[in-house]
Amino acid sequence: MRRKEDAVYLDEFAAAARSHLSFQFQLVCTDRDGLLAAEEALTGRAASDVWVDMCGPPPMTAALAKGLARAGVSPACVRWEQFDIR
Repeated sequence: MRRKEDAVYLDEFAAAARSHLSFQFQLVCTDRDGLLAAEEALTGRAASDVWVDMCGPPPMTAALAKGLARAGVSPACVRWEQFDIR
């Protein structure tokens, strides 16, 4: 997302991360962080231990999925929902 103010359900994601130690939530805002790359998403994690759920526009999710595959994340462990602005 572009700005933190655009994020929804932040409290719920934070609560889930506190309740489930294997769940890590990472909010990336392009105005502050730039575009997310697979290497950044995997920092400190073994590719074999990662499940990724992502949501975003098709070019972003396709690029991130390709990067995750190159980094060794199984395609079966990557799920996404794509949306596009009309």
